[in-house]
Amino acid sequence: MKKKLIILGIMFLIVGFGIGLVIKAQLNNSTMEQDIEDEEEISSLSTASGDDAPAATIIKAPESAPDPAMPGMDLGGPFTLVNQDGKTVTEKDFTGKYKLIFFGFTYCPDVCPTELQKMTQIMGLLDEETAAKVQPIFISVDPERDDVKTVKAYVEQFDPRLVGLTGTVEQVEAVKKAYRVYAAKVDMGDPDNYMVDHSAFTYFMGPNDENLAIFPAKDTAEDVAAAIKGKIS
Repeated sequence: MKKKLIILGIMFLIVGFGIGLVIKAQLNNSTMEQDIEDEEEISSLSTASGDDAPAATIIKAPESAPDPAMPGMDLGGPFTLVNQDGKTVTEKDFTGKYKLIFFGFTYCPDVCPTELQKMTQIMGLLDEETAAKVQPIFISVDPERDDVKTVKAYVEQFDPRLVGLTGTVEQVEAVKKAYRVYAAKVDMGDPDNYMVDHSAFTYFMGPNDENLAIFPAKDTAEDVAAAIKGKIS
């Protein structure tokens, strides 16, 4: 009898150990699935596709980031900035024009020059009549370094019709908020040498400042030009 009880005790220990292993495996699997979901969520913040395509680095999801699939959502509004010639401008200076707007900074190593070069290509793909109705605009999200002189030298590298805008920290924050733009400094150990994480959408606004389309960086110049032609024709 005693021997049977010992055997039963051993069997219970074995069964209990097996159940423990199953539970542990399920917990590990659940944790792994959550990690994968978290990685996919971070990856989805990338604004370009493909291993060789440029993408803005985004450390955290901007709570007010626009959805590229939602033209017509409430974006834009009054702003006061300074152009590359030192002239104060407001949104009213562009009334009646279609606007192709990109937010970035002149010290940006890849995304901004790539997107502005694409904007140059877009303008070149439009016929003369359509292009005359579109104003390409670059707005700095780094007003502390991007002064008028710096912005002027920068935009001159791209389409001659490109207008560069900057302003005070307060003015830039206001226009970022109006367009739901995400941008944040990344400390590189030197207060004068930092990067800026930012969203990389190109906004296409109508003559009355209505939001017509939001293009992610993965869209080609041909895609955007075709969409613009469809909106204007």
